[in-house]
Amino acid sequence: MQVCRKILGSHPGEPHALHMLGLIAFGAGDAAAAINALRQACQAPVVPAAYHSNLAEMLRQQGQLGEAEGHARRAVELDPNLSGAWNNLGIILQESGALIQSRECLARVIALDPNNSTAHNNIANTLKRMDDLEGAERHWRRALALNADYAEPWSNLANLLREQGQYDRAIECGTRAIQLNPRLIDAYINLASIESARYRHEAALEWLDRLLGIAPQHPLGLAAKANALREMDRLDEALAEVERAVALRPDNAEVQSTHAALL
Repeated sequence: MQVCRKILGSHPGEPHALHMLGLIAFGAGDAAAAINALRQACQAPVVPAAYHSNLAEMLRQQGQLGEAEGHARRAVELDPNLSGAWNNLGIILQESGALIQSRECLARVIALDPNNSTAHNNIANTLKRMDDLEGAERHWRRALALNADYAEPWSNLANLLREQGQYDRAIECGTRAIQLNPRLIDAYINLASIESARYRHEAALEWLDRLLGIAPQHPLGLAAKANALREMDRLDEALAEVERAVALRPDNAEVQSTHAALL
């Protein structure tokens, strides 16, 4: 970081130093400083496509989807063969609800890099949102065939199997996900929903308490715990949990819906 600042002291606006400074800041958890540095870097007349792609991903993680999409599109315009940029654009469009475009972008990634397990997982997520469950399962299983230690597809399969009523297999997949990545938030929420679906609310609560043990301020985890407590008629406790979630994420529809149900 000191080297980057020294370069910028003598060459203000030098894009490569700004880009490196942004990556260092992002790795240190300072997303605002990282985004600011990459925005400045991308204002240079000529920069690599990856700079726009990296900025797009940082912006996406902060929920700034409109600006993120613009930089992701600029990245693929500069380098149509940059699979990572197509992947970032596909995820941004998925989160924006532009599912057909998301599927096209992620299919482009797979065409460029057929053995990219992340791309198979991502396109499966898009297909799931499009209600193409067969296609989603096919790509999740392809992701696992390429990388059996990839936790996210195991968690996603657990959620799909729950919807199909295959609860025992769903639990196996979700547990496998947590074994591979004990900090994978979605896996705990999926396992809790599986147990709730078969009316095992105490077991659901155990998974959610494990989640909140590693991420005590996670709003969806708090909302899920509130739902589990509500099913057990522990309404005062449930209301306390969801009010914590509302304080953290008042803009989240799922949190507000849980709050409304309890009220």
